[in-house]
Amino acid sequence: MGLLVQNESFALFNLALPRSAYCHLFGAQVNTSLIKKGILLSWHFTEKLYSQSDLNEQPMKKSELFLLAWGKRLAWVALVIIFFMPLYFFRLERELKFFKRNAYSYKRFMEAVYTSPEGMMSKMPLQLSNIPFGEQMGIVLSSKTLDIRGDLCPYNASIFKKDAEGYHLFFRYDEIDESVRGGLSSHIGYVELDPELKQTEKEFVPIDARSKNAEDVRVVQANNKTFLVYNDLVKDRFADTRIMCLAELDLARLKIKTISKLDPRLQAIEKNWVPFEYTDSQGESSVYFEYSAVPLKVVKVTDQDDEPLLHLPSTYNRHLQGVYWPALWGIIRGGTTAQLVDGQYPTFFHSSFRDKNGVQWYCMGAYTFEAQPPFRITGISNYPILFKGIYDTPPMNTSDPLKRVIFPCGFVVENKPSGDVIHLSCGENDAAVKIVTLDKKALLKGMKKIKLKNKAP
Repeated sequence: MGLLVQNESFALFNLALPRSAYCHLFGAQVNTSLIKKGILLSWHFTEKLYSQSDLNEQPMKKSELFLLAWGKRLAWVALVIIFFMPLYFFRLERELKFFKRNAYSYKRFMEAVYTSPEGMMSKMPLQLSNIPFGEQMGIVLSSKTLDIRGDLCPYNASIFKKDAEGYHLFFRYDEIDESVRGGLSSHIGYVELDPELKQTEKEFVPIDARSKNAEDVRVVQANNKTFLVYNDLVKDRFADTRIMCLAELDLARLKIKTISKLDPRLQAIEKNWVPFEYTDSQGESSVYFEYSAVPLKVVKVTDQDDEPLLHLPSTYNRHLQGVYWPALWGIIRGGTTAQLVDGQYPTFFHSSFRDKNGVQWYCMGAYTFEAQPPFRITGISNYPILFKGIYDTPPMNTSDPLKRVIFPCGFVVENKPSGDVIHLSCGENDAAVKIVTLDKKALLKGMKKIKLKNKAP
């Protein structure tokens, strides 16, 4: 849509460009040689009036004085515009960069408007409409969207405590990349947060996972080591698959040392395993994963290259899905890293369902499991955890406008004189990071208790 604007009056308002440059403003091209001509014409006309007056040595007519006065004014206006317009175009460049970055989201937005106009207007669906907000129940204390500097849309973030004051935050961010199948690449980023959960003066750092398809990072520490857990794309001879990766991280340098690929070959897409640290009776600390909640399947990471996963005995948990967590909210899937808190492991999970308009809604809850093998689930949220402002992030970058997403990835417990709180880091609508602060006691007390038939061995 190449529109060549050849209006000199318009050109006077676009003076800060080089002579042969073109300004691409949403498809419009402005020929800037005309801008120069406008300034030179007004200046030349003013000089001509002066020279005629000097040659004739006669006073100028009123019409000539009028033209001279306006010629001067136009020349001064042009000079002022030349001085200040670079600032305007610097901002314009940023706006155009933002537009380009979100072009994929705009395209999906327009497709969604065309294919599902009802979905674009969807409010809280019936499945969630009668659930009180966590603030009303005393579970949620506050929520905030993190402002992370840099030209990116971070989401699905995992938080954990620093040795000193403050927090580490690892997150996912996507980029439009035509060299990758599907047109976008996924990466891991890092920022440092202060005790007030704000980014410090340190800037965003990309983590080199040696891949353009690393998604949904979690963090777990075991045996005095820090590991990043994420899923990655593996090209197969017949079809691409996703497997889990466990990457040892040099936390001081923010560099990945080694990457272990974990593929139990149970399904084509492996993701959302729940990592946790467990120290056995011999004092050995290892990384474990809760592979699934129903049935409860737990695996241990070993040092064996040929068999990196040791499968523990499974527990069916037949009442967990459908009775303790009704099917109308979707299947329970992994979320945050689990941590040992008060003699048990709490973790936050996600599930999803579609409303009558075809919009997919993600919701989250929490459950606890035993501190000893076989790590049976002992309690679960009565209903999804909602909070004021949930789902309010607009679709940006690569997000899908027909999805309403809240996706928990990490949490930390902070001890306060008034009572312990949990800071839960979530991705929202695949376009932002939210920190939800919860009352730990109210959260755990409000769970449904799951009766266990016999004690764990």
